[in-house]
Amino acid sequence: MPILKAHKTWSTPKQWVEHIKQVPLGPNVVSFLGHSDLRVGVMGLSRATDLAVQPSEEEMQTMERLLKEALDEGFLGLSTMCLKWDKVDGDREWSKSLPSTYAIHCVCRRY
Repeated sequence: MPILKAHKTWSTPKQWVEHIKQVPLGPNVVSFLGHSDLRVGVMGLSRATDLAVQPSEEEMQTMERLLKEALDEGFLGLSTMCLKWDKVDGDREWSKSLPSTYAIHCVCRRY
């Protein structure tokens, strides 16, 4: 994704809000925090798409903190995609299910 690499300046929900306020998009913009993006951002793509790997307590706390930050910044909520036929593209972890599909296992164990 050369365009994303060239223009992405954010790595947290707060930084995304700061970025989007600088772009002339109009008044009707709302954001969801993507669960797969959250999981990969904290765990890395390989670990986030490995059924045998569960996030550590520290990683869970980091994800919770980032979700809280997103909600505090005005994100509408957390977006998940758990359809088995949606796959990761690119040259790393190609054709694995999206990271959100692996998370259902740890969510059920945590709560």
